[in-house]
Amino acid sequence: MRVLLINAPLWNLTTEFYPPLGIAYLAAVLRHQNHEVAIVDMVIEPHADLDIIVPRYDIVGVYFNTVNFAEAIECIKIAKRYNKITIMGGPHASFNVTECMNFDEIDYVVLGEGEKCLASLLNRINCNQEVIDMHSLVYRKNGEVIINPLEDLIGNLDEIPFPARDLLPMKEYRLKTNDTSIIASRGCPYRCKFCAATLMGRNRYRRRSVENVVREMEEIVNEYGFERMTFFDDIFTLDKQFVTNLCKAIIAKDFHIGLSCETRVDCVNRELLMTMRSAGFDRIFFGVESGCQDILDKYNKGTTISQIKDAVHLCKDLQIIPILSFIIGLPDDTEDTIIETIDFAISLNVRNIWFQPFTPFPGTEAYNEATSNNLLKADTDGIIFEDYNLRSVVMGTKYLSRKQVEQLYLRAILSIQRGYAI
Repeated sequence: MRVLLINAPLWNLTTEFYPPLGIAYLAAVLRHQNHEVAIVDMVIEPHADLDIIVPRYDIVGVYFNTVNFAEAIECIKIAKRYNKITIMGGPHASFNVTECMNFDEIDYVVLGEGEKCLASLLNRINCNQEVIDMHSLVYRKNGEVIINPLEDLIGNLDEIPFPARDLLPMKEYRLKTNDTSIIASRGCPYRCKFCAATLMGRNRYRRRSVENVVREMEEIVNEYGFERMTFFDDIFTLDKQFVTNLCKAIIAKDFHIGLSCETRVDCVNRELLMTMRSAGFDRIFFGVESGCQDILDKYNKGTTISQIKDAVHLCKDLQIIPILSFIIGLPDDTEDTIIETIDFAISLNVRNIWFQPFTPFPGTEAYNEATSNNLLKADTDGIIFEDYNLRSVVMGTKYLSRKQVEQLYLRAILSIQRGYAI
């Protein structure tokens, strides 16, 4: 079958540009099953003319996040104008199925990890078979929305083909940045109340083999010429022995590229960081979230102020740049806890500090907490998801108005820029 996968436009992007590996994995799996697949990446090519492209294909799938839900719906509506079978996927679709299926233009929603479900769905459509028993699939039958149970997660990640980067505008990405993305593992066993990523992976950690990851790294280096790679794993250093072995393999390959990753402050130690630094890891992103221990505990972060300090100290000592992210305006935040967080961030003496206003994504415990307390910014049509850009303040707390959170968020940014609390 001829399949078009669309990465929905993202007009208010506030972070660096990275290829959409999720949709590239889906394309690779479908191509492996002999479907004709194309990707339109509208994050990089926002003005692609879907009225010209869509008619060439039988099926149109759209991937999106919360912030670009409206843009994704517009893509689906264009596809349905040409009577195409339409499929939606991504975190927002997985946790807002009812909202999605309110749009008659959507035929199917694929829940969670999509490789197995999407491949099976296309094969059944191609053979005119029923989809009634397909796990992880949402569809309509006689006007009723049917939500099937979730499919088992993929156990052996090495079975998945490498992302189909050749179907993406990689040259355009290279023009925008010298850094690109790779994923060595999926999932996270922790249960932070504000995290949607762990829900997508159902709190189950899985990883690829060292050999499989290194082969993909070789492909990226040889084919695309990036000078850096960032591992977009939910928690890269959870399995320290795996990371150690991977680093040794990277050293043996002598890639001569800079490396970055995301992890937790309690999942690193000196020995591991020394090995990572030798392999080229010179930046590590830590989701610190708060400088107030009480807030960390209330939201199940499972880390301590002492561990944050230790991780930062180790990185500095080993010439690894720590990049720290703090959340301003969690539901239980007060002015005092936010000021405590600002003061703590300044005390760490780290150049790369990110303050982000709390953005409660659907499906998380913190989202339920925010909605049950009527904390979210809304209009007559409901919550304004277009503001979910990780820079706009979308809610107040139990103790602060949205305006007060905005003022404290600005105060945090200015304090870091000046190097002292204001």
